[in-house]
Amino acid sequence: MKPLMKILVAYDGSAHSEKALDEAISVADKFRGNVVVLHVAWNETDQESRQLLRRAEDRLKDSNVRYELKSDRSEYVPRRIVRVATDEACDLIMVGSRGLSREKSWVLGSVSSRVLEDSPVPVRYSQRYTGGELPEYEEQDSLWGSKPRYLETIKN
Repeated sequence: MKPLMKILVAYDGSAHSEKALDEAISVADKFRGNVVVLHVAWNETDQESRQLLRRAEDRLKDSNVRYELKSDRSEYVPRRIVRVATDEACDLIMVGSRGLSREKSWVLGSVSSRVLEDSPVPVRYSQRYTGGELPEYEEQDSLWGSKPRYLETIKN
């Protein structure tokens, strides 16, 4: 049976990427989807990358979801995430986000913000909700022109 949805999860082993993986598993389970877990290493050894992917695989084995594990190396992580998602014809990218303010993410160069900005594929943030007002959507300029991008914050 052909999967209805292909979801790429940008995975770095952080609590936020673990939450994104959990959400991807849930969505893939509901819509007979596949999950592609991508770890883009820029300063880790190959051994560390394999350990991270094994940790993700342990979570995936407990589910009924079909999955693929991928590791890549790049100094510009967001660009690599978007490239793999488009090459793999993914329907959704799920990324963990630390929930930085716009100003901090601009200064610090948030990976999730850059993926959202550059991706032609829909992007879903997964972050811990700390209170305050939730954004419904944000207008983003991207390489493909200005378009509304829907942001979701997942509450614990």
